[in-house]
This record gives sequence, C-alpha cells and structure tokens, in this order.
Amino acid sequence: MNEQITYFGTDIPVVIPEETTHLKQEFRAVWVATVHNIDVPLFESKKQFQAYFLEILDTVESYNMNAIIFQIRPKCDAFYPLKLNPWSRWLSGKEGKDPGWDPLKWMIDETHKRHIEFHAWFNPYMIYHDELDVKNYGYQHPEYVLTPDVMGFRFLNPGEPKVQEFIIDTIMEVAENYDIDAVHFDDYFYPYGGLDNKKDQETYLKYNPDKLSQDDWRRANVDKIIFGVKKKLTEINKKENRVIQFGISPFGIWANKSTNPLGSNTGSTVQIYYEMFSDVRKWVKKEWIDYVVPQVYWQLSFPPAPYADVVDWWVDQVKNTKVNLYIGQGIFQVNKPWKAKYEICDQLLYNSKISEIKGVVQFNYSSLKTSNDIVQYTHERIRNYFYKYRVLPPVIKNIEYTKPNPPKNLKITKNDEHYILTFTKDNDVKAYYIYRFDVNKTPDLNDISNVVGIAYPTDSENITFIDSSSIINQSYQYYVTAFNKINEESNPSTFMITR
Repeated sequence: MNEQITYFGTDIPVVIPEETTHLKQEFRAVWVATVHNIDVPLFESKKQFQAYFLEILDTVESYNMNAIIFQIRPKCDAFYPLKLNPWSRWLSGKEGKDPGWDPLKWMIDETHKRHIEFHAWFNPYMIYHDELDVKNYGYQHPEYVLTPDVMGFRFLNPGEPKVQEFIIDTIMEVAENYDIDAVHFDDYFYPYGGLDNKKDQETYLKYNPDKLSQDDWRRANVDKIIFGVKKKLTEINKKENRVIQFGISPFGIWANKSTNPLGSNTGSTVQIYYEMFSDVRKWVKKEWIDYVVPQVYWQLSFPPAPYADVVDWWVDQVKNTKVNLYIGQGIFQVNKPWKAKYEICDQLLYNSKISEIKGVVQFNYSSLKTSNDIVQYTHERIRNYFYKYRVLPPVIKNIEYTKPNPPKNLKITKNDEHYILTFTKDNDVKAYYIYRFDVNKTPDLNDISNVVGIAYPTDSENITFIDSSSIINQSYQYYVTAFNKINEESNPSTFMITR
C-alpha cells in the first residue's frame, strides 16, 4: 500500500494487514465470459474448442482455484443442446447453428475430473439485437422484447408472466439435465441507465394487482424470478440428493446512503435498487440465494465507491444470514486503467481480516493470461502467496445436508519412500483432508498449513493416500476428516502415530 487511504468522505484510515490469513476453506473462482467471445474465441472445430477449454482448466489449477463460472447462456442463446434456447452465435458463429456435439456436458465432466466446481452462468433477460434464430424466444415473441434508450441492447420484459415462466423453465432445463454445481446470474436485470416508464407501461397496468408503484412493481418482477429459481433448485436438491447452489453477482452499489438510509457509504451514480430494480439486499436477508458476489471493480482510493466502503457494506448485509459472501474483483483493471501493481493484493489483504468474506471471484479469465510487469506481479503473488495452499470451497450454509462421519478403518503402511494411508470410502463424502503433525507437536486442525493433501473418492471401496512429503522412519501424527457435498467437515478420525 503506497498511500494513506481513508473511508469515503472521512479521515478514518483504511487499515491493510501486512500478512494474509490463509483460510482452511475458501471460494476461489474466475468468470469465463463467452458473450462477444470475450474469453472464449470462436473456433472452427470441436478439437480447437476442447484444447482451449483444457487450457482454461490448466490455468485455474495453476492458481489453486476451485471453481469456474462459465457463461453458458449469454443472450437467450446456449452452449448446450436443449429445447428452450438456440445454439449460441459465440460458439458456432451463427445463432442456431448446431456444432454437432454437447460442449456443456463435456466441459462439466472435464472440470469435475479435476475436482473443480462448474458454476453455470446465465443472463436471464438480455437478448441479441438482430439475426435471431427462429428458436429464440425473442424471435417467437417480439411483443415481450423491450429496447431501452440507453446502451442500446434489448431484453425480455421482466413484467410479463410468460417471460418469468420461460426464464425459470430455462434454468430448470439445465439443472435437470446437467451435473452443474451452481446456477449463477450476473448483474443485468433491468438495464443499466434505467428504463423509460412508457416502455413497459402497458404491462405495468395489466399485471399489477397489488397496485404497486411502477418501481416497486419492477422490483417485484425480478423478485419472482429469484424466489422461483431458488424454490425449484431446492426441490431438485431434496428430491435427487443434489447440491446445486444459486448465486448472484450484482453491481457493487445497492444504494448510496445519501439516497437510502440502508445504503452504503458511497457516492455512485449507479444504484441497482433504483436503476436495475434488483433488490439484492432483500434476496440476501430472505436467503433466496446461497451466495452473493458483488462486483467491486474499484480501487481502495476510488472517490465515488472506495473498495473498503463497498466491501464493508456487503459484509454487514450477510451477517446473521446463511448467504456466503464472495467479492468480485476487477483484475482486468490492474493494467488499464489502474496501472496499480499492488492494488489487487492490498484488496486481498483487506479481505483476509474479515471473517464474513469467504472468497473471491476474478473478472475475467483473459486477464489471468495477460503478461506484463504490472499484472505479472499480481498473478505471481496470488499463486505463490494468497493461494499457496490448495483448499476446498467454504460450507454452503443455505443448503441442508447430513453431517459427515469421520473416516473409518484407518490403516497406515509404507513403501520404500513414503507412508500410505488407507480408509473406507463413504459415498456421501466428496473429499478428505489429510493432516500431519510431528509427534511432539500439539495438533491444530484450524491451520491449513497442516494439511498435507486432499484425497478424493474413486471407484475403489477404499481411499488410498500416499504422503509424498513424508520421510520413512520419521514419526508423525495423522488426522483425517471427511467433507460432505456442502463442504461441511467431519470430526477428525482417530490419530495414528507412525513408528
């Protein structure tokens, strides 16, 4: 940190810790944007696409990240072959053109092979401005398409009950047919720049039985989508013993305190409560979502919306809820326009002192591949310091699941070089932490540095873990814990001391 940073409109200093706190569980992800081929170029063949996606996974693994958020439905078009939406123009070059295979299933399978979560990123309302395929919902129902005066893009009218039904059906179609780990919405609800009241006046007068103001009616329309998706996902999870999360990534400012007493200590010109009519604060408080990732793409010293002020507000919102808070960071800003070598690292240090912050998502994938002195420092610092330990994601507090049991039938053997642990597999367990301590050391299972490895179930009835950093004939204590599908950790197994 190269200058004295204060909170917005005050002389109160923002305190940046000198060292990070390494969490034992943490969400580490990156957004992969397909719209306009931002992060995924247009390829001529399946082979080229697959090679590029495997490169994405290689990069994610190199950062010890544990999730990707991949945009599978950018503008009412799809990276998968189901009934409700046509093939994406950013996959095949033309909307509706069949590439001849199922990219989504393959991507999920390859992601899961590496024990990385696949969060399926949808934009619920946005639609392309021309050359729509006949299968596109906007082509079939032009009467449901609105065109705002600002920014020029089009979107499905959130006030139309048929649109609400279509969006929820679109999400459920994917959730029922693919092994996704989460449904993820970005920040485009009602459009940036607002919407002229005349644009949806007819719908407002037709579908407003509660006689709400037009602004409140718009917010209620988006509420229906959020509540409806969460309700349906909960039904699938309970019926099929699955864990599909629901996450929202809003623009970082809900409202300014000067406009709304519940708002943040900011002076932003964009306020999503009033402009996009998305009451994310309500969704958090009512626990209609499982995680929230506010896009805080500003510097600690940015006057209208300083990073610390925005983050602190979101921290307050998730307190006493079951909603996990992850911060959306703008790593794409590091080189241009920030030219700020230490900014992202200072932000990560700031996050580390706040227990409510359970992780970070970086926008965007291409920015992880940029190479110059400024960004290279950030990349290396994240890989080698902040993310030096491989970890599982945090507990999903808003989904119920049976608490895991400690591993059973632990045995220890050795080969010529290392110790080998074996124990019985539990089908409800997704992973195991292997802790190791010197025999004369008091075990501390809260310190991630004591985890010598993560073991994952295979087709075998037993789990086998080779401690490749162990030294034969040196005495150790080992503890093993199990994690269920919501990343909840069991009590430790009985420790063993090698002789």
